[in-house]
Amino acid sequence: MSDLDREIIREQLAVYPDNKFGFVVYRLAYRDDSEWARFMDWLNRRVRQVLKNEGEDDLFTHIDWTVQEDTQLEGATTSQVRS
Repeated sequence: MSDLDREIIREQLAVYPDNKFGFVVYRLAYRDDSEWARFMDWLNRRVRQVLKNEGEDDLFTHIDWTVQEDTQLEGATTSQVRS
């Protein structure tokens, strides 16, 4: 995370302390719910560790993954998801 990113996020949280930020995650495989749960657990642990390494671990409470689940997207390519 760049210094500018940190500054922008901190400024926004100072004004709106309940704000959330994150990414949209598209689920493209549905054959194994436990595998999906393991992936989301890994993603959360990885992001938490990166924030901790950067001295920004307090930001983790503001992470909000917007997970899009649609079985019609199973096996879709990146370009198919974008359209």
